[in-house]
Amino acid sequence: MDSNMDNPDPSSGEQNPDVVKKPVVVPEYQLRMSHGWTVTDGTYDPIPQDKRRKRDVPYPSYVNHTFRTRSALSSLQISRNAPIKAAALDIAFDHLWKCMPGAVRRYLHIASPNGPDLWSADEAAKDAMYKIMEEEVYQLPVYQGSTEMIYRFFADITKRPWIILPIWVEDEWGSDWIIVIWFSRALPEQPDYYNQLIAYGIIDSRRSPTPDSNGRHPPIQARLERIRFRLCEFWNKAGFNLENARIMEVFSSPMPLGEASSGERSFAIVKGLISQIIDWFTSGMEFDPQTTIKSMTQWVNPYQQRIELTGINAWVLMASLDYNARVTVEALLPNTRTEVACDGKKKFIYNYDLAGPFTEPPIASYDYNLPGNQDFKAPPGQTKPNNFWDYAD
Repeated sequence: MDSNMDNPDPSSGEQNPDVVKKPVVVPEYQLRMSHGWTVTDGTYDPIPQDKRRKRDVPYPSYVNHTFRTRSALSSLQISRNAPIKAAALDIAFDHLWKCMPGAVRRYLHIASPNGPDLWSADEAAKDAMYKIMEEEVYQLPVYQGSTEMIYRFFADITKRPWIILPIWVEDEWGSDWIIVIWFSRALPEQPDYYNQLIAYGIIDSRRSPTPDSNGRHPPIQARLERIRFRLCEFWNKAGFNLENARIMEVFSSPMPLGEASSGERSFAIVKGLISQIIDWFTSGMEFDPQTTIKSMTQWVNPYQQRIELTGINAWVLMASLDYNARVTVEALLPNTRTEVACDGKKKFIYNYDLAGPFTEPPIASYDYNLPGNQDFKAPPGQTKPNNFWDYAD
C-alpha cells in the first residue's frame, strides 16, 4: 500500500481525519441572575432564582445592542460623577437621530463617538491610528462608482452636508467629550459627495483653570487650536476642500472646574444642534455661518441630561429583548453605604446620591465664561464675547 495515502494531497481537496479542525464551540448566551428584592405592581409573577428554566430567560433579538446597552446603562447608574462611556452616548445619539423628521435625516449624520488618539496631545498615538486607517480592509469607494478607495469612515462623512462628530479628548486640562459640527456642499458633477467644507464649529464645555485679567475662566484656546489643527489634517485625509471653510462661534454652558459632566453637556449640545438643523431645513435650507448655528442655551443641568441618557439606554435595552424585560428598581437597605467606582477611584455613595446634588447649577454668564472673583459685567450693547477665535485667523 502506498504510504502517501495516509497524507492526502492538500490540493486534491481531501482532508486527513486526524488533522481536521474541530468546530469552534460558541458559548451560549446567558443572563446572570442574582437574588434580591423586586419592586413590582403584581402584573407579572416573579420566578424564584432556583426555579428558573431556560425558557423563562428572554433571548435578545439584537445581542450586540443588549450587551452594549447593558454596559452603558450600568455605567450611568453606578455613579453620577464619572465620564460617560462612549457606548452610552452612541446609543443616545442614534436614538435622537432616529427621532428626527425623516426628510431631515437625509441631511444629517451623527458619527459614532471616537477618540482619543486623533484628538489628544499624543502625536505617536495619532500617527499609529492613521496608519491603521490606511489598511486595505477598512477601505471603501470614495463615492458610488468610483475606483478610488478611502477609509470607510471618511466615506460616511461625505454623504451628507451636516455632520456632528463627538470626540473624546485627553490632555493636560482633563478628559472630556467635545462636539464638532460642520456643514459642507457638493460639486455639481458629484451631487452625492459633500466634500466642500463651508463652516465648522468646535464646542468644548471645559474652561481654563487659569483666570484671565478680569478674574474669569475662558475657553482653553491652546486645546481648541490643537483640535482645529487635527481636524484640518483629518479633513485633508478625507478629501475635503478647506479653501473656503470658516469657523463658527458656537459656545456652550461652561463646565465648572473639577466637574466631570462633559458627556451630559455634549448630549445637551447635540439636542440643541439637531433643533437648529431642523429649523435650517424648514426655513428653506439656506446656510449662513453667522446665524444658522447659534450658541447653545446658557442653562444646562447635567443631572437632568444624565437621567434622560439613562432612560434612552434602558428603553433600547428593553427593545433589544423584544420588550420581554422591564426596568426594575434595585432596593438598597436603608442607611446603607454602597461602594462604587468613580473617576477611577473607589468611593461610597448613599441612596440619594444618584439623583444629584441638592444645589442647582448656575446659569452661564453672557460670555459663557466661568465667573471669577470679580463681578465682570458686559459693556452696554455687547451681546457676545470678543477675541475668542483670534487664534484661528
